[in-house]
Amino acid sequence: GLPASAWAPVLVYCALSGATIFFDEIYPLWLVAPRDEGGLAMHSGDIGAIMACSGAALVTFQFLLYPPLAARCAPSVMFARCAVLYAVIAAADRKSTRLN
Repeated sequence: GLPASAWAPVLVYCALSGATIFFDEIYPLWLVAPRDEGGLAMHSGDIGAIMACSGAALVTFQFLLYPPLAARCAPSVMFARCAVLYAVIAAADRKSTRLN
């Protein structure tokens, strides 16, 4: 089975993966939803441009920024730091959406 020390990282990874998948699936629906229902009423071409820019940013990070960072840190350290950063960004985003 899985060692006891591995359960916390596995559960955090599952939670972060689930949140990311949820965001990737719901984000376009929020963009296209009418304003009176809480959406942004954007056109599909604009949504496609946003998603393309997001994909380009991810590819840039994956190939240019991640390799030097991975060479400096152990995978477990990188995972822990990114998990904390993800939580901070998510909390800041929630706070900013409540203010609007």
